[in-house]
Amino acid sequence: MRLVSQGRAKSYGVSWNEEELSALSLICKTFNKKMSDVAPYIRAGILTIERYKKAESRDDIINPLLKLPKDQLLQKARLLGINISPDAPVEIIAELVKEEKEKQTKKATATTIPVKVEPVTETSPVEDANAKEAKKVSIALKKKESKEKKKK
Repeated sequence: MRLVSQGRAKSYGVSWNEEELSALSLICKTFNKKMSDVAPYIRAGILTIERYKKAESRDDIINPLLKLPKDQLLQKARLLGINISPDAPVEIIAELVKEEKEKQTKKATATTIPVKVEPVTETSPVEDANAKEAKKVSIALKKKESKEKKKK
């Protein structure tokens, strides 16, 4: 477990192949980064400096929680109700936090009830009465005008 969290192994019981190991080494040296910082990108298939530069700023390539310090990650896990040991590797904690957030998001969207919202007009009863009266007057004037036209 420690080898994986340190970036010295691809996965539990799986070592890096030659291409991955040389890419890991090259990217670490080029950007002066620790193996543990670069390893998630190599695991995602990013094996060149150019692709690493592009991928580093994107959150959809690797779990953005992996960029947090372990103590902050543990705090987030506990706030989400995850009972986890401080000895757990960062990768495991980050994955559990991500999954729990997704579960809570799905629950929140599943329980949302669509509500039809009617537009609200901000008129007082007096304004409404005045508008009705004005409409009546307008209709009366039109009738009067039409009678006068008929007489002529």
